[in-house]
Amino acid sequence: MVISMKLLITVLFALFPYLHQQRYEIKLKSCEKEHIVVQEKDEPFEITLFNLKMDDAGWTKACSLLADAEKIEMEIDPSTQISEPLAAYIFVDDELLQQRLIQENNAYTLIHNPEYLYEKELLTIEESESVMAISDSEALSKDLQTQGRMFFLFIILSWGVMSAYIIYQIYKKKLHLPFTKF
Repeated sequence: MVISMKLLITVLFALFPYLHQQRYEIKLKSCEKEHIVVQEKDEPFEITLFNLKMDDAGWTKACSLLADAEKIEMEIDPSTQISEPLAAYIFVDDELLQQRLIQENNAYTLIHNPEYLYEKELLTIEESESVMAISDSEALSKDLQTQGRMFFLFIILSWGVMSAYIIYQIYKKKLHLPFTKF
């Protein structure tokens, strides 16, 4: 009976370690680019910042803020699947880390879903910033558009120059086109 009760408690802890929309205090074990390891109740696990894309400066800033924090808490969005790495909202000294990174233009949200807990606040910050973060694919797309337009302009100008040269040669030599009769 005691063994089955321990087994049941173990399974419950494994399946439901965290409740959604509740903050849990955690301690930082290590932080590097795209790899944050924290500890809660002496259990280390990996987390990631929920719905956020960061550049290298953003990761540096995030790790610095986490390392200097007196209090770190995490909150799990209801839409998050409980798996490792655990996607969570991170609060550093009662300030939402995702919000701070977006304000400093080091990050942007990946998906705009009105059902996410802090979506409205994060979207308001993104819209109020004068410079929005542009993903690598958007910048590449703009470069390709510019290159395509320049290539098209070059082709049109080349045809124009060739046509003008041919017309000039025809009138200079007073040649007649082969398909005309005189």
